[in-house]
Amino acid sequence: MKTKSTISSVSSQRASIWLMLGLNVLFFFITQLQYVNLLLFPLQTFTTGLHELGHAAMCYATGGSVTGLTMVSDGQGHGGLTFCLGGNRVLTSSAGYLGAAFFGSLLIWLGRRQESAKNVLTVLGFLFGLGCLITITPLFGDAEHGTQALMSMGVGLAIAAALVFSGLKLPPTVAHFLLLILAGQTALSSLTDVWYLIEISVGIGNHGSFSDATNMANYTGIPAAVWSILWGVISLAMVVFALKISYSSQPAAKGD
Repeated sequence: MKTKSTISSVSSQRASIWLMLGLNVLFFFITQLQYVNLLLFPLQTFTTGLHELGHAAMCYATGGSVTGLTMVSDGQGHGGLTFCLGGNRVLTSSAGYLGAAFFGSLLIWLGRRQESAKNVLTVLGFLFGLGCLITITPLFGDAEHGTQALMSMGVGLAIAAALVFSGLKLPPTVAHFLLLILAGQTALSSLTDVWYLIEISVGIGNHGSFSDATNMANYTGIPAAVWSILWGVISLAMVVFALKISYSSQPAAKGD
């Protein structure tokens, strides 16, 4: 038999998924209003930062070193760039889109309970800020990308500070709302970014666009379309799996 606390926990998790869906639908319509879509800039920068930090983390994990990172546009079609020396180029290139999907899926899982939202936001802000300091600082003296590095650091630390402040100061309910919006938008952005990559790779979008998939094609000889579709399938699977394990009711243990 399920205990009262178990039933309450399952009900709370189910409420969280409906709340997350509702908040993100509302957020979508709000940001379609003129000027209000400026709200998307910090969120877009945050998701771009997660993408680039995914590259950086894999670069370090495979024995390479990161010599710089940006998370703002350079006006040449690059939303952000990561500069890696050494490491496994195939894994590092794959870790951008897949890393963003993983972070979005992780936030979905972490957002299933209101009582942990404040701690999640605080830790997330601290880690995001630390990642910015470690990876962006080496690029400050670069003649070509130094300006983007300074802008990235400013925006990145502002986002990190806002997350830490939210975790420390906001009421638990409001912090939970914020985390659910962040989780939904990060996961959705990771999927739409991969879809855009697929359009480019199969010739629907801008043919001249540089992307991680074109890098992979150069490294492996396998067409960019194959990599973009593969990343799309894996990203979607991660998000669906995160929703399933986070919000599906769990069977009672034997003897309960």
